[in-house]
Amino acid sequence: GNNKTESLQNFIATIEKAMGQKAIKEMYPMQQGDVPKTFADVNQLIKDYQYSPSTGIEFGIHSFVNWFNGVFVEESFNENLNNLFFNEFFTILILADVFILLLSFQYTERYSQLIRNTGFIISTILLRLSFSVSGLTSILLIISGIVFGLLILLIYNAIEREKNHS
Repeated sequence: GNNKTESLQNFIATIEKAMGQKAIKEMYPMQQGDVPKTFADVNQLIKDYQYSPSTGIEFGIHSFVNWFNGVFVEESFNENLNNLFFNEFFTILILADVFILLLSFQYTERYSQLIRNTGFIISTILLRLSFSVSGLTSILLIISGIVFGLLILLIYNAIEREKNHS
């Protein structure tokens, strides 16, 4: 974006060009709530952050249409939704687990908690890897991730029980 005013007709024409097809338009007079002219005032942004947005409408719309087509048109929506949830979610989950592990190194000296947190990271990585393969390998990685997580939890609970009885 930038602070340049664009007409609605130019906006639609730019989308048509990026998509390679004409829009079906029904023209009406201005409706209640329509705004005759808008633009973004970026002066405060420039002043506060010394940043001046400079993306033109053609580049912005072309980039968006390419992204949208790549995500929702060229691939099936369900495959992409699975990719977004499983791959992206588990990647974020792994990063969060690593962050928690690093914090636990800082704030605890309990070896059992460090083992537990490390084990959960490994388990999550195994689950994440299962989404990038198919067939028997995927099933084995899922089972391995679950079993490894359960074993780590059993070990952690056994160590904690032993500490509490001592």
